[in-house]
Amino acid sequence: MRQSSRTLSDEVTGDANPHPQVGKLLLTYEESRFLLGCSLTTLKGLVKTGELRSIALTSKSKRIPVEALHEFIASRAVQADVS
Repeated sequence: MRQSSRTLSDEVTGDANPHPQVGKLLLTYEESRFLLGCSLTTLKGLVKTGELRSIALTSKSKRIPVEALHEFIASRAVQADVS
């Protein structure tokens, strides 16, 4: 069976990564909202309130670091009550 080299980013953007061995470090807002399963408005709100980190590439272009998504998810994780 042939394994596909398409990634989740390909599914979101329709682009193929020319270097599949190297994962993306920075995600667009569209990629980030897709991965979190939220709307673009919700994602922008999380960035605006500082709940989700972003970095500015230029004065008009922001990206979300992949580790920021992991940090956000970890901060929202509900601890199981072990009694």
